[in-house]
Amino acid sequence: MPAGGDSEAQVIERSEPNYPIASLNAREEGEVRLQVALDALGSVEDVRIIDSSGSNRLDRAAIESVRSWRFRPARHAGEAIAGMTNVSVNFRLDDQR
Repeated sequence: MPAGGDSEAQVIERSEPNYPIASLNAREEGEVRLQVALDALGSVEDVRIIDSSGSNRLDRAAIESVRSWRFRPARHAGEAIAGMTNVSVNFRLDDQR
């Protein structure tokens, strides 16, 4: 932990996104980079796309999945604080076997 009791928010529980059937059928793959706004308890308040996968379906599935993730909140001077963190969600056809 950095000096002063500071730390970044961390994912403590994540679920894999549901791969949209239409995206599977279209053989779509990609990575979605998201910015996640968290409250001081680590609950997701908002999710925004930083970099799209190129597929609206994959982007929506990533956002929906991340909304259910649990985070350890960031800390400043030892106190939990609201903050932002970035995460990536990957959609790979090879992972669907």
